[in-house]
Amino acid sequence: MSVLNLSKSQTFKLLKQYREHGLQSIKHGLCNRLSNNQGNSSVKEQVLGLIRSKYYDFGPTLASEHLLEEEGIQVHPETLRIWMKQAGLAHKTRKRKPYRQRRDRKECFGKMLQIDGSFHHWFGVDKPKACLLNLIDDATSHNLCLFDHEETSYTACIVLWQWIQKYGIPQSIYCDRRNAYISSELSESSGFFGQMCKRLRIQIIPAFSAQAKGRVERSNQTHQDRLVPKMRLHNITTIEAANQYLQRHYLHYHNSRFAKQSASFEDVHSKLPQHTKLDDICYLEETRKVNNDWTIKFRGRTLQITRKNYCPAKSAVMVRYSINGHTDIYYKNEHLSYITLNS
Repeated sequence: MSVLNLSKSQTFKLLKQYREHGLQSIKHGLCNRLSNNQGNSSVKEQVLGLIRSKYYDFGPTLASEHLLEEEGIQVHPETLRIWMKQAGLAHKTRKRKPYRQRRDRKECFGKMLQIDGSFHHWFGVDKPKACLLNLIDDATSHNLCLFDHEETSYTACIVLWQWIQKYGIPQSIYCDRRNAYISSELSESSGFFGQMCKRLRIQIIPAFSAQAKGRVERSNQTHQDRLVPKMRLHNITTIEAANQYLQRHYLHYHNSRFAKQSASFEDVHSKLPQHTKLDDICYLEETRKVNNDWTIKFRGRTLQITRKNYCPAKSAVMVRYSINGHTDIYYKNEHLSYITLNS
């Protein structure tokens, strides 16, 4: 009994069956029969037909979700994976990368965000690449995304502003050492994004490798696997339409599916003051000297300060250029009116 690893009663039960029916009694009752867990063959063919015609670029998990939502057919993702493999429809899997220990998540929502741009053929291989700028909370994996042609400081400021309007001001942001976020000299206050974070007291943390911000890198891969086929089903081929789809449908579903509860229930976002506009916090300032004719040169334009303002010639003024293209002139904190002269 110890050798068979069976109880006394089970051993005598098998012995009795052997004496009555011989070796046939030891054979499993389902041998040479279809498994009780094996799906109906007609359902299997129907599912594989849908995979070939409609969901050919879906992975097994995503295909399983859409089969249930849109076709009313429930198939476990692992069963679907086996069926697809047997039919030669196996979805490509990513090569396993070298092992690296994952950094623990931050404990609170808003403690740290990660930001990164993902260049990809989002609208099909026959379309130009676009950039999905992805902002993700480190504690909860909550996502906010925005499509643009390039990974620019302007887009980074816009997606951060959308986050702030929705959730509040985060404490820090983990980002690449790109000029869109931070200068090569690691100067946090350079550019629109750095100035915006400085005024909002958001700490910028530069990443020295892609693996350092693995949370947002893995999120980008998930979006590539799921968002591309979803947009194909909805015939979305432009950045404008893609951004509308993100805001109206995709992000809500994605966050409800993948976002997690933080270790602490505390939300550490700071509240944005009422009536604050993006131009109030996202701007660059440069000093200019007023000419004898009360004009200044700024970004290839000649700006004529109007007569009703007091501003002596040769004095220094501060020119504020906002991310939305607005230009304001200040002399000793007094706002000056001006007109733009024809070049």
